[in-house]
Amino acid sequence: MSLKLQILKAKIHLFSKTGKIGKLHSSFNLSSNGINLKNILICFPTDEASFRVAAYSFRKVQETILKETNLIFLVPQKYRKLLHFNYGRIFTYQLKKEHDMIFSEKEVRNIIKNTKFDMIIDLNSKFNLSLSQLISLIPSKYKVGFHSEFSDWFYNIQFNISKDSFLEKGYSQIKSLLKTV
Repeated sequence: MSLKLQILKAKIHLFSKTGKIGKLHSSFNLSSNGINLKNILICFPTDEASFRVAAYSFRKVQETILKETNLIFLVPQKYRKLLHFNYGRIFTYQLKKEHDMIFSEKEVRNIIKNTKFDMIIDLNSKFNLSLSQLISLIPSKYKVGFHSEFSDWFYNIQFNISKDSFLEKGYSQIKSLLKTV
């Protein structure tokens, strides 16, 4: 096991013991009638290639799937100009690469603190501790993300995409989930 992986595991364990990672609802029921989602937070990827795929995949999600839902998008500041949605609210944050840490704007902290999210969706296919930690601290019954070695700590709904599969397939699985709720 690499040193970087061991450090990441140690950080997650420490964060869970000190309360810097929030509690996760581990069980819930999805009925065939669906659930009423009023507010959804969608966290866009931190790398440009994945960001572009996500922006294209979710460009019509409110028009076609989530017509009555309030969507809030959390977007890395450096990609804000690449997102051309005419629905939802878009908030940005700074990602400091050298420490892989998120520095959120005051506005982002306020919206997160003052909004009750029914679902949070992380569109990052690669694990990002800072973003996952931020998501874990936001109360929400449903937290959706991609499967990784650490995803069980942060997401109670996980999608698995193989290394040779396309990212669009994973986004399609998430949109399919949204159609059923």
